Amino acid sequence: MRETIINNFIKIKFISYLYKKLIIIKSRYHIKKKSKIYLNKFEKISNKKLWLVYDFKTSPISYGDSMHLIILSRYLSLKFNKIIIYYITGELRNDYIEEKSQYNDRDIFNKFHKKLFELTNKLKKNNCEIKNGSWEEFSKIVKDDKFIINNYIFEKNKIMNRISIYKDFFLYINFLLFFDKEKLDDTIFDFKKIKIDNNKFKNFKNKKYISFHCRFSDEGISRNLNDTEFVKIVNFLNKKFINYPILIVSDKIGCEHYKIIANKSKLNLLYSKDYSISFLEDGYLTLNSNYYFQYKGGGIHTFVEFSKINFYIQKYPSNEIWHSNSKSLFFHSKDQISSKDKTLNNIFKQLI
Repeated sequence: MRETIINNFIKIKFISYLYKKLIIIKSRYHIKKKSKIYLNKFEKISNKKLWLVYDFKTSPISYGDSMHLIILSRYLSLKFNKIIIYYITGELRNDYIEEKSQYNDRDIFNKFHKKLFELTNKLKKNNCEIKNGSWEEFSKIVKDDKFIINNYIFEKNKIMNRISIYKDFFLYINFLLFFDKEKLDDTIFDFKKIKIDNNKFKNFKNKKYISFHCRFSDEGISRNLNDTEFVKIVNFLNKKFINYPILIVSDKIGCEHYKIIANKSKLNLLYSKDYSISFLEDGYLTLNSNYYFQYKGGGIHTFVEFSKINFYIQKYPSNEIWHSNSKSLFFHSKDQISSKDKTLNNIFKQLI
């Protein structure tokens, strides 16, 4: 009886694994095919305004997922005369409501959205305009009979039916650039082109430091580092990158949390929030570093993932479907490693 239960459990797990793999292969094939179709279409409608829509009714409240939309806009700004990024606000995804997320508080959401608006404004291309409004306001704009003449909505059918598309942005960026490689350098990030006050970070100009992202939050605690993991990683990085200071990249709460752990273990570290006041400035510091490391964590890795900086990013769990089993994006070098390995010792062996 016991053996039968175990065998059935293994079968179910295996079937579940195969089903997930099938979904990934199907999605990768589908978006690769659609990317080719879109590229042909873009050439014919480049004089129209292209609308990219992020609907909070169907999308996460996070900088990381929003960053994929921003990066997609950076590429498409090179293909169209005018881009519109439209954030649909006023409604949240059901899970935020059911779990009584802090973002149900209008003031807290508005504070996040203001910062996201500022981030988008700093990273977008000059021919891109940012707008926001309710679903009713958006619908009124796009249902006007004259709208279709001079405008085009990316993934219109899904947008108008309020079907989630945020998970597709990552693969669309990958395959559009895969078929249009000459636009790569103008799309991805370079710290020299980030719009911030460079004088503020003059002590970081020589790039001789390692950035290590450490997330700490009451929501999604599985992506936080525990004390042991934090200390083990710092000790490993100190051995691997001798004479390179380590910069802990986190928000204010995270920096204070990990500073306490570091002091207990007598670790001499730098902390991003002693210099940075925003997600964008944290992104600049990661792009300006010699190397970036992340185990668990949040969306700040998007800056280096869409750059030429060397990194190790442990991405599990992850919303993104990768370009292949070994690369999250097609242009990554052998020193830009994305991994789903959850065991620190295996990761350290890989990097020795």
